Amino acid sequence: MGLTDRKASGLSALNGPGVLPRSVVSAGSVEAGLAGAPDSGAVDDAGLPALLEQFDASEVLHVTFGSVLKDAPLRDRLLGLLREHPEIYAADLERHFLRHLEPFAHGEDS
Repeated sequence: MGLTDRKASGLSALNGPGVLPRSVVSAGSVEAGLAGAPDSGAVDDAGLPALLEQFDASEVLHVTFGSVLKDAPLRDRLLGLLREHPEIYAADLERHFLRHLEPFAHGEDS
């Protein structure tokens, strides 16, 4: 199964009782598990960017991002950082989208 299939296959790994709020579970579909993501206490600040490249951690961040935007202090901190560093944000956003779009541009499914 290719990556694009896995993303569309459902939230079964994250859909356990009490794992994610129902609104998050029904909002999209991924195939990732909290067990596959590193324990947050085991990652120091320098290691946080690497979590975006780790499949399970990245997918958990994708489906829980809305809760960050709903929490005013977290949202304000995040938006402040994006405003302070627009060049870094733009470059990372471009890289992120290209990574997602590249399989479709080349007719791949992985």
